[in-house]
Amino acid sequence: MNLHMLTTILSFMDTYLLMDAVIPDLDDPQEILPPDMRWTMWDDSRITSEFQSLVHATGWKEERNSKAKLITIHSLWSKAYNRRIFKSTAEFPNTAEEVMNAIWVEAMQSTAWNTNVGRHKFLTYAGRNKMMVWQQTAPTPGNILSPRDFTNYYFRITCAGSDAENLGTRTCEDGTPNMVMYSNATGHVNYPGDEDAVKATAGSSGFMVRRITQDPPKTEYTFVMNSELQLPSLVPESVLRRVIVGSMFKLTRDLQDFLRSQ
Repeated sequence: MNLHMLTTILSFMDTYLLMDAVIPDLDDPQEILPPDMRWTMWDDSRITSEFQSLVHATGWKEERNSKAKLITIHSLWSKAYNRRIFKSTAEFPNTAEEVMNAIWVEAMQSTAWNTNVGRHKFLTYAGRNKMMVWQQTAPTPGNILSPRDFTNYYFRITCAGSDAENLGTRTCEDGTPNMVMYSNATGHVNYPGDEDAVKATAGSSGFMVRRITQDPPKTEYTFVMNSELQLPSLVPESVLRRVIVGSMFKLTRDLQDFLRSQ
């Protein structure tokens, strides 16, 4: 039975606990990392720095706000990337660990709760905190954006504020953030994907999760999408922005609904 079949039939928590148990920690990444994953040792710090800079950048403009769902979507024009970047923020009545685990299992298993993803293939991993995946987005309403192919490298860091090099799975007692970050890996992984889909790439992107209170549990959630989607030139920018904002809102709402069901 392959990994995809196994994770499909297991529950969310069963899947996470199984993977956490069978995949070893990497005490010495230089010795244990597979040769085709060695490049991640140099990219991790760059992606982390770029992602944190985007999270805390000035100039974010509010695009949509739902007080009922406690979700806000922002956008920012980035001169560095020469494109518009989007950010979703929310508060969840869950522990930071629960939110972090849901995000990580979704990246590994995909389509567990993120209905924006239509197809997914787990490519490879290095320890319990690094992996390569191929994802294809689902068509947007009205097919304004056809499916996009991504080959991404995902990694996670816990307690990033106190020790950005720590790749363990301990809980942050002082409220420092946990992060799941990802970026384009097409230069390192030769995976053809779907020849008929539009090839898209992700810049430094990711999720930041920080505990607000422990009892009752309340967690601050931030997601930054920094992607080159190869947007169609004939569709007005205002329409494309509205579609992307809707997709960002839907992703965050899907995560809220998934955590509520556990």
